[in-house]
Amino acid sequence: TREASRALTRSMLLLSSVLFLACGCAILIGKRCIGDRIRVLEGASERLAGGDPQVKVCELVVGGELGSLARTFDAMAEQLHAREEALARSEAFLNTVIQTEPECVKMLDREGRLQMMNSAGLAMIDADSLAQVQGECMYTLVTPEYREAFIELTENVFRGVAGNLVFETTGLKGRRVWLDTHAVPFRNDQGEIVSLLGITRDITEHRKSEEERQENLLLFESLM
Repeated sequence: TREASRALTRSMLLLSSVLFLACGCAILIGKRCIGDRIRVLEGASERLAGGDPQVKVCELVVGGELGSLARTFDAMAEQLHAREEALARSEAFLNTVIQTEPECVKMLDREGRLQMMNSAGLAMIDADSLAQVQGECMYTLVTPEYREAFIELTENVFRGVAGNLVFETTGLKGRRVWLDTHAVPFRNDQGEIVSLLGITRDITEHRKSEEERQENLLLFESLM
């Protein structure tokens, strides 16, 4: 009948409206869910870039391609964390070796300013700490008669030529010391020379013994 047909039409329209609203809500919820997961990944990326390799997202972002991306992200963060720990161990080991080395290990810039020096080197120049001399020009500690040779050695190293020099220094407390240094270029990852790396040993006692030997030899020859 006509009345039944109208009722059926109204029911179909109502059902269509409900389905349309349901689809709209599903799409909106899905977009929000995806957006939230993307924001989680974005925040984790910022934390990782800021130096926090322990960030985890796979438990917060699950399912689908984003879940797979989250698992890949966590694996990458774990690898980065493992590399940073290995690098930290290597740096600690190297620093221990340098600081316990009985000879002076130092690095200078091309103007002769001190960048790094180990404990043995600081003792040679009578410095109480690295902070006391870091950034200071080391040329002033070299006695005048050897200063030009030391400057020339530094300039040659920054041209890529290693060298040796025996010279005398006057420490911060006025103590004079004879040193024998071997200097080589230190390069960065791009191959550019950024520092002079010097290994220096104190030969004061050896120098004194040699001078005494020469004096005794001359005395002996004069008596003959």
